[in-house]
Formats: sequence, C-alpha cells, structure tokens
Amino acid sequence: MAKAKYTYLLLMLIALGLFSLGMVDGAFGLAWPWMREELRRPLEHAGFIITTQGIFYSLGSSQVGRLAKRFQLQQIDFLGACLMAVGLFGMALSPHFALSVLATASLSGGAGMVDASLNAYAARRVSPRQLTWLHGLWGTGAMLSPILMTRMIIQSSWRGGYLVFALILCGIIALLFLCLWKGIWDKAEWKLEATAQAALQAHYLSKRRYQVIQVVIAFLYGGIKTATILWLPTVLLESRGVYVGLVGLFPAAYYGSFMAGRLVIGSVSNRFQAKVLFRFGLAGVFLGIVAFLLSGSIIAIAFAGFALAPVFPSIMRDTRIRFHPDSFTRLVGYELAALGAGSGLLSAFIGQIMAWTTLEMLFPSVLVLIVLAFFLNEVLERQIVVA
Repeated sequence: MAKAKYTYLLLMLIALGLFSLGMVDGAFGLAWPWMREELRRPLEHAGFIITTQGIFYSLGSSQVGRLAKRFQLQQIDFLGACLMAVGLFGMALSPHFALSVLATASLSGGAGMVDASLNAYAARRVSPRQLTWLHGLWGTGAMLSPILMTRMIIQSSWRGGYLVFALILCGIIALLFLCLWKGIWDKAEWKLEATAQAALQAHYLSKRRYQVIQVVIAFLYGGIKTATILWLPTVLLESRGVYVGLVGLFPAAYYGSFMAGRLVIGSVSNRFQAKVLFRFGLAGVFLGIVAFLLSGSIIAIAFAGFALAPVFPSIMRDTRIRFHPDSFTRLVGYELAALGAGSGLLSAFIGQIMAWTTLEMLFPSVLVLIVLAFFLNEVLERQIVVA
C-alpha cells in the first residue's frame, strides 16, 4: 500500500515536470512579436533564439544516456529543472538580446535534460495509457502558457510572463528536492501491463540505420510541433490582421485540444498499436493544417492539435518495441536531442523561408515535414513486417 502511494506521488511529479516543459514551449512564440519590438530586432532574428533552443536542448537531452551511467535519472531531472529556472529568470530580466540568447541556452539545455530523463524513466515503467496521459500534462502547460503570457503582455509586459513561469517552476523544483531527499523515487513499485510486456518480447531492429531513421522521425516531429505554433501568432498578427487580444486564443485552442487528445486517446491507447495512432495523428494534423490554410478557422487549428496528441507517445512506444532495452535510454536521449534540433533548426529554416517569401509559407512547409515523417515511419514498419 505504501509503495502504491509513492508510485502515485511520482506519477504526479513526472506530470508536473512535463507540465513545466509545456509551459516553457508555449511561451516564446507568443512573446516574440512584443519582445522583438522592445529589443528592436527584425522578424528573422527569432532564428537566433530558436537555433539556440535547438542546439542546447539537443546537447542536454543527448547527454542523458551518458550521465545515466554515473547518476540516477531523477538527479539528472533535478539538475535540468534548476537550469530551466535560471534560464526563465534570465529571460525575464535580461536587458539585451544577447543576454536573452544566453538565458535561452540555460533554459533549453535544462529542458532537454528534464525531457529525456523523464521519458526514459517513464517509458520503461508505465503503461501506454499512463504514458499518453502523462504527456497530456505537457499540453496543459502549453495551453495555459499563451493565455497567461497574453494576460501579462496586456497588463505589463512579456517579461512578467517569464517571471511567473520561473516562480511556478521553483515550486516544482522544491517538490523534486523533497522527493530526492526522502528517497521516494526508490520506494515506488512499477508494474508493466500485459501489452507492454508483450512489446518487450518483440523482434528488435538491430541495424544502426534503423536507429538513425527513428531519430530522424523525432527530428521531423520537433519541426512539425514547434514551427506550426511558434510562427502562428506572427502570421495571425502580421499577415491576417487578427486583433491582439484574440491571437492568444489560437495557440490556447491548439494546446487545449492537444491536451484533450492525450486524455481521450490515452484512455484507449492500450487497444491500438503505436503505428496506428502514429498514422492517425499525422494524417489528422495534415488535414487540420490544410483546413486552416483554406479557412483560417480556430476549429481547424484545434483539430490539428487534437490529432497531434498521440504522435510523440507513439514514437516512445515504438522505440521500446523496435529496439533492444540495452540501447533504450541512449536512443531516447538521441531522439529527444533530435526533437530539440528539429524544433530549433527546422523552425528557424521555415522562418527564413517566410522572411524570403511570404508568412503564409508556414503551412506548406509544415505539410512537407508531415509527409516525410509519415514515409520514414512506414519504412521502419515494413522492416518489422519483413523480419
């Protein structure tokens, strides 16, 4: 009974960690139009922030496999959360753009460590249903982030939004420290469900090129997830003339439906294979973006967010199914590094395309990424069938 209590406590703590990641991810895209005005920067200079996010997120997450040989995953998570807090305070207080870039390095490096350590810890211990629900808390943080940032921009400035996020994260860090101090991470008891146990007995893809393809899929997913919502406020404000008070509703609807999708799909995820949910997700995002391109409807953006919900948990499940457990923690670290790189580099590249052509080029660019990710996943599925 006591072990079950500790298990539920850790599930809550993992959920809060993912919530903090979503909170951070949803902030910059909405803050940038006001941030660049105050700091007197052109649109494309967001690429410096985005590229820094990608590089340091990738550095942080890719080192988790190596750090895990010397430290426990929960210790890595705590260190990453502290780096995130330093970065959030830096964003709130930095008077110059260059210092904002340095703060982004700390924030993103810490986020990469938190993301990779939590996913490596959870993916080997919880069921597909629980994993999807836990990732739903990322959507909760990402949904609340633009709402809170919009409110702070209207009342004071974008800096106030980052300061509030930093204080929230400090509360989560205090809980992490308490759990480490009390040794709660070591007292929990985890039981894999039958579906997960069966997955662990599956045939493994051993060739390195298949691992590379799996990592590239995560890279493309990072671009799909980030570029869409990062640049959407800019498109709405500067291309479609949407009123500033309404702009925040679009990312909030996207992330809100994303969270709802993880809760709804999570409740039935044990009944479906990961490949089915992956296909459904990407196809739905494709249709949602096409619908928004044609109509500009907030419902289309909400649908795209709902459809995106099962994609990342499916990537994590497929990693556990397709590859040997001995390489799992290392591979998850590489996947999260690729996700961060895709979020930064692909988003920056798409932003440059928008600066060269038109802001509306955001949507065709993301559609190309979706098609590539779908194709590469089918390549791996074909190898499993052949094996």
